[in-house]
Amino acid sequence: MAYLLQRLEMWDHPNERSSHQKPTLRGGGLAVVLVVILAIGGWVTPVNTALAYMWLTALALLGWINFLDDRGHVRKRYRLASQIFCAIIVLAALDYSPALILLVGFLLTAFTNFVNFLDGINGLAAGQLLLITAGIALLYGQHNESSEAPQLLVALVFAGALAGFLPFNFPDAKIFLGDVGSVLLGFTCGVLVIWLAQSDPQLFHVLVPLGAYFFLDGGITLLRRVLAGENWLMSHREHFYQRLIRMGWSHQRTSVVIWLAQILITLILWQALEAGADNLWFWIVPTVIWGILFSAIEIKFRKYKTVTA
Repeated sequence: MAYLLQRLEMWDHPNERSSHQKPTLRGGGLAVVLVVILAIGGWVTPVNTALAYMWLTALALLGWINFLDDRGHVRKRYRLASQIFCAIIVLAALDYSPALILLVGFLLTAFTNFVNFLDGINGLAAGQLLLITAGIALLYGQHNESSEAPQLLVALVFAGALAGFLPFNFPDAKIFLGDVGSVLLGFTCGVLVIWLAQSDPQLFHVLVPLGAYFFLDGGITLLRRVLAGENWLMSHREHFYQRLIRMGWSHQRTSVVIWLAQILITLILWQALEAGADNLWFWIVPTVIWGILFSAIEIKFRKYKTVTA
């Protein structure tokens, strides 16, 4: 894969908003996507052919557009339109009502973009997606007694493929996911959760909160920029993880702290599921933990700005 990306000159050159210092190959997420495509073909097709075909069609379209974006530049409106279209065809294959297609499609598109936005330092997005998919497998495996359920097998393969990629992206990045990787993997993770939640509505309350990091960091930062009158479509360095980097934290330290919070959340949710906790508990836990971490980062960053002003 690295050889092919080099031949295609898929280099990410640093700029004033980058968190890396030297040109690095991008597009490595395609290796993970190819493995997941095989899993979809092998385990989704037999149980839901329509979903499998639309899922693969969506990955092909998103892959083409974001590969072109990694190679040069594709207008944001076209990238967003492709994501919305892909969300619609996948949700239609799951027989969602028009109202649910609008609501869930919005959430799926938002999650896809937030994963892409937060893929900015070594290991962060890939590691978080690994922990989320591993958490999905853990919680679904506990909830569903069948160890051969296709949803569980796809989640395990997804997590395994990410685990195989991570050493090339952390602690030192030899290759980046690229837009083609982060968009496709974020979209696939979202579709996997939606598919699982459709099979058992309770799983919606159990699994969606696993992705709270992307929604909260991405959503809070977006809201903050809109309220400040900034152009929210433009690149920036205002995410919480970027504030840690700006304060001098290393990529490794920043990613590990966020991973540890994700692991803590997953373990608490696992125990809550075992104890038969109320659905509200699954939303409160990640919100409180990420809220504490983000608040601590914000306080520390404001003190840092005051000292360095």
